[in-house]
Amino acid sequence: MAVIFGINKFYTIINKEVDFLNARNLIITVVVLLTLLSIFVVGCSKQTNVNEQEKDTLNYDFQVTDFKNINKILSEQKYAYYTDSNRKYIAVIIYESGKAVLKQYLIEKDTELDFTISKNSVIIMSFPTNKTDDFAWDVKSNTNNGIIKFDHVDSFSIPIPNTQKNSTYNRENFFLKSQALGNEKIVMRYAQLPDKKPPNDVERNELLKVIFNIKVE
Repeated sequence: MAVIFGINKFYTIINKEVDFLNARNLIITVVVLLTLLSIFVVGCSKQTNVNEQEKDTLNYDFQVTDFKNINKILSEQKYAYYTDSNRKYIAVIIYESGKAVLKQYLIEKDTELDFTISKNSVIIMSFPTNKTDDFAWDVKSNTNNGIIKFDHVDSFSIPIPNTQKNSTYNRENFFLKSQALGNEKIVMRYAQLPDKKPPNDVERNELLKVIFNIKVE
């Protein structure tokens, strides 16, 4: 009887040890899975949106003491940045008498924006571009009724927010001048470069399109 009791006690101890090990392994497995899930979620969020800025930082004013240095001044501004090729933040800067008002918009396939400006203002449409793809911003159409005049296009490279210092992207800036009272409709698009278009395609592949309805008063 003593032997049987000893054996039963031994098996009881073994079973408790096994239950303890199983419970510990289960806890470790759950912790590992939760850790991997959190890493995956954070990684996906960084790939989708590098810099999800607060709304109150998307629009602001800044001074321009010398318009000849406008490119340098623009390169020092804070821009919202989106990594998704089908959604991008664009900036519209309206300059008049030494003061610039910058507003940023998250655009998709077809976006329509309305602006009212005063005569002799300068409008700068600032678009993010990717140096490694085959797409670029250009003017698809405009009413060309003498209200708005295209002046020139400039570009610069700036760091991508929240990434390594050597990671940069380009911003392409279209400068326009208002020269008469009235309404103008300008359509901008992010489309394949002409030399990258498949030979059998009549239209270039178009990722994004923005319609600007501009009223000068």
